[in-house]
Amino acid sequence: MKGTMGRHVPVLAPGQRQALLAQGMALFNAGEWLASHEAFELLWRAEPAAHRDIYKALVQVAAAMHHAGRENHRGARRLLGRASELFAVQGTGCPEAGVDVGALAAQVHRLARQCVQQPCGDSLDALAGAVLPGLSGCDAKQA
Repeated sequence: MKGTMGRHVPVLAPGQRQALLAQGMALFNAGEWLASHEAFELLWRAEPAAHRDIYKALVQVAAAMHHAGRENHRGARRLLGRASELFAVQGTGCPEAGVDVGALAAQVHRLARQCVQQPCGDSLDALAGAVLPGLSGCDAKQA
């Protein structure tokens, strides 16, 4: 299927969304940034609803952590800032996206703000030493 920008939009089979979400969360929680990025990117590209930006923000956080690990500080800062903006727009509660990003969004906001208030220079010590909160699924009552 083609999206509005002419890009291929994946169509997920029933149950595949939940499986990809569980896989993405497990990989993210294990610090497997690039692999979690891939799972969340599939969800982001396939999701038609407004909450798809939660997945996009998760893609950006995972990519930021990957860049930080490779000492690409500029890329990491830029992606963290973008993720922080998306979390601010989407809210930090448990959205229909099925993942609770509240604690993660708060940490991303703090890290992004740190780099604005005190330029991070060529290092991202705040990010490199950061322990990101783990992701978990939403309780059906909250979603």
